[in-house]
Amino acid sequence: MNTVSEPNSVIFDGTATFQEIKEALSETPLLQSLTFDKCSCWDIETFKDLVTLINEELDTFIVSAVSVFTDGCMELLATHCRALNNINISNCENISEKSLLYIGRYCRSLQTISFIADKEQEWAAAGTDALATLVKHIASELVSVSFHGFRGITDIGVQYAAECYGETLSKVDFANCSNLTNESLIGLVSHCRLLRQVSFNDTQISDVGVKFIASKCSNLFHADFGNCPSLTDHCITLLASKCPLLQTVYLNDCPNLTNVALVSLFKSCTLLKDIDFSNTAITHVPVTIVRLPHLKQIKLERCKRLVFPTQKVVDKQVEGIVDFYRETNSQFHVPVIVTGPLGCGKSSMVLSLVSEKPTLCDRPTDGVQFHLWHPFINKMNEYILERDLSPQEKSLVLQFWDLSGRPIFQALHHISFPSSAIFILMFDLQSTEESKELSDTLQLIRSKAPGCPVIILGTKGDRVTNNELRKTRCHELMNTIQANDSIIIYNIQTQIDHLRSSDAESHLIPRKISELEEILNTRTALPENPNMMSSYTGEGLELLRKALINLALDPVQFPKITKEPSANEYNICCELVKMRQKGKVFLRWKDFKEAFVQPSFCKTDDEMEDDTKSLQATLLQGCGGVARVIEV
Repeated sequence: MNTVSEPNSVIFDGTATFQEIKEALSETPLLQSLTFDKCSCWDIETFKDLVTLINEELDTFIVSAVSVFTDGCMELLATHCRALNNINISNCENISEKSLLYIGRYCRSLQTISFIADKEQEWAAAGTDALATLVKHIASELVSVSFHGFRGITDIGVQYAAECYGETLSKVDFANCSNLTNESLIGLVSHCRLLRQVSFNDTQISDVGVKFIASKCSNLFHADFGNCPSLTDHCITLLASKCPLLQTVYLNDCPNLTNVALVSLFKSCTLLKDIDFSNTAITHVPVTIVRLPHLKQIKLERCKRLVFPTQKVVDKQVEGIVDFYRETNSQFHVPVIVTGPLGCGKSSMVLSLVSEKPTLCDRPTDGVQFHLWHPFINKMNEYILERDLSPQEKSLVLQFWDLSGRPIFQALHHISFPSSAIFILMFDLQSTEESKELSDTLQLIRSKAPGCPVIILGTKGDRVTNNELRKTRCHELMNTIQANDSIIIYNIQTQIDHLRSSDAESHLIPRKISELEEILNTRTALPENPNMMSSYTGEGLELLRKALINLALDPVQFPKITKEPSANEYNICCELVKMRQKGKVFLRWKDFKEAFVQPSFCKTDDEMEDDTKSLQATLLQGCGGVARVIEV
């Protein structure tokens, strides 16, 4: 059986007959890539017939697990196809060092050579220092050299190859070459200035070798140092900081690697596509995984200490982990508190935003309903901003708190107002009896969440089509709010003046004056005119979306979206999310303090105090204090 994977490329597997191979080769005169996989339908004599049918300008030859492919076959092929650029030979037990002689003698334009020996296969050539033979017979300017599983290869052989091909070599694979040490890495890096891909899986390298390559190869994009048990976080942290272009990193079965190594890679190497941390000591997947737009695969098999996210989430791979963090991690959540009188259309507005289309809700809300909106899942919302977004910004989640308009609930809502959020104060454009109520609610927001942005939004615009009537209604509302606002400002200023003129001697007076001045200085500026919308027609929805996204991405108002927290902060945040999942709404100081004594977290009281302040300002901003850090 043969398969044409692409034009001028043919693959023959173990079911192919000699006649089928001959016919396929005859039908492909311009063949560029030829693969034999587990074929066994020829001998040296019949192979001579096949060779004559192969295009003399063949570029790539691959043979895998073909016991009938011998040194004699290699000589016939190399003699006939002298333009070969790429040769890959895997698990062919009857191939010896002689084949390297034939390749070097005839294939003078060779760029890539690969010999792969699986541990399960007995291959005599794997026990020799094949690199010495390579250097002796192949003088072409090799770009890629792979001798995977050749236990006979030594540091001296690697250094010879580095000296011989140093000007052109960009990829090396010496995985499972168990005798290689740091000397091989150091020799390669010292001579091969173009090195971009390195594999030393299952060798004797240590931190010394990895640190050396990190210091010299800043353009490295593939690193495989798995099964090197002596590696520690120190060398991987340096590798991440010095090699920011890394795309694939394999560090499986390195038991000393912890969260520190994974966090450093996620932080510095934003182009990561594939990473393997199987059988390491990590306990958490860093939340920064959401900031890696190119990451397609992460392997975390046999990580016995991994506790968060759960294995069920991890099994869903990158997409599942990213979705989990976007849903649960407060760093990317900005609360949007929606309040207003009963029946003004709060739930319809929220549903219209979340569903990205006009939506009506036909029943009132009891208590509070929570809805999440991921604005940048819809690419169109990126165009609203008319600028490029960072990966952090694309992780934004708006968490709507749809508060009931029933009077019995409204009297209690202010108790749970977060200290940092966006507030939407809504009113029905048809009603003329809500101005005083709205004004009182606005003052309550200002007292509970000073400095927070407030959007005043008129709804049911489809029912008030007369523009003059709309303007009149909005003008009346804003006049009432501004009049009430002026009275409150006057009363506060009067209190300040009274305290300053007081003859009483008390240390509380300066503090009270400072508090009152803070209230004045942080009062949210009133909008000139309310926004207007209709959940029935969709009028005003796009303007509202744009306003909300711009406010949520304001780095002054919500620094947690763009600030890069420390590794400790990430770890602690993960612990807090775990507590929230267990149903803890109010968190005692004792429980919060215990989050800091997990492995690899900060230990001292000073460190804990510093990180707590940072968490309050970033990841937990808007939670209302440590006692309620799980509420959002």
